[in-house]
Amino acid sequence: MKLHYLQFAIAVTGALAVTAQAGADDKLVVTGTDSKQTAISIADVSRITFNGDKMKIATTKGDLDYQLGAIDNLAFDLEASAADHIETSLRDDITLGISGGILSVSAPAGVPLSVAVYNLKGVAVARHTGFENISIDFNPMAPGIYIVKANGKTIKFTR
Repeated sequence: MKLHYLQFAIAVTGALAVTAQAGADDKLVVTGTDSKQTAISIADVSRITFNGDKMKIATTKGDLDYQLGAIDNLAFDLEASAADHIETSLRDDITLGISGGILSVSAPAGVPLSVAVYNLKGVAVARHTGFENISIDFNPMAPGIYIVKANGKTIKFTR
């Protein structure tokens, strides 16, 4: 039982790193063994501490105390966010841009382009060659991390 509490404490403590980047709608949701849920704004949480079989969540609105044995689940309800309009240069002559889930690779007139996209298993999920401009639509692809290789330069893209 102590191991269970220790694992629980480690998970909560590690997850608190999220609070530094918490959005306005991000919540910590505590579900009791009675199925009652309490949603707490992560922005209001200043500290979570453990003492024996108790957990205390200190917030700007007061402290909340829980018996660990009465907690069925502890989850973070986070609002996903990502930058949608990004542009960068891989080299002086090649520009990479992402907008609306579509990756565009551009080069000056006459410069050949070779773009390959790999999932984290190393499987190529897209390959394109051409001149001046290549577009790859990530919208139909599964959410995840992709490695994009364009003319020998490599970047990581998260969808």
